[in-house]
Amino acid sequence: MNNIQQLTEKQLNVALYSTQLLLLVLSFALAFLLDISLLTIMENSSISIGMVWASISVGLVIVVVDIIGMIRYPTIYDDGGINQTLFATKSYLHIFVLTLFIAISEELFFRGVLQSYFGLIPVSIFFALIHFRYLKNWYLVLNVLIVSFLLGYSYELTESLFVPITIHFVIDFLLACWIRLKGRK
Repeated sequence: MNNIQQLTEKQLNVALYSTQLLLLVLSFALAFLLDISLLTIMENSSISIGMVWASISVGLVIVVVDIIGMIRYPTIYDDGGINQTLFATKSYLHIFVLTLFIAISEELFFRGVLQSYFGLIPVSIFFALIHFRYLKNWYLVLNVLIVSFLLGYSYELTESLFVPITIHFVIDFLLACWIRLKGRK
């Protein structure tokens, strides 16, 4: 068992919230240092009803594929029980707030700041690597890398940060709810 698996639910929560807060702080600090206007990025991030539905649809497709994969091939989706520990006992409201916070902080940092400066490919790879708890499982790394490219490409295509935020939120929220539902059985 590795160190992450030995953490309690409370310790994992503190680590998760701390990481997301750090990403927000880094977003503002790096945006300042790299002369990236987050205000301009947000102002330019208009979103239509069609974009909302498209973003939700993309997120749903990813969730359905992942759930089918988790049911058929559970060993390749094994993250050592960390997601189970994080989400199995949380209320749905807590899951909603947490996954929205994660989607906003990660997409602001990775797409809004880093991708605006460094580009799609290096940032997508960095996004996958930063999810280090998956690095021991080749399939989870590949899965996160593909989703990362998709999130980055959606930002490139639409020039709206709300699109990758929405996709990211739908994926995280629904998968966390599924884990919660499984945890209650």
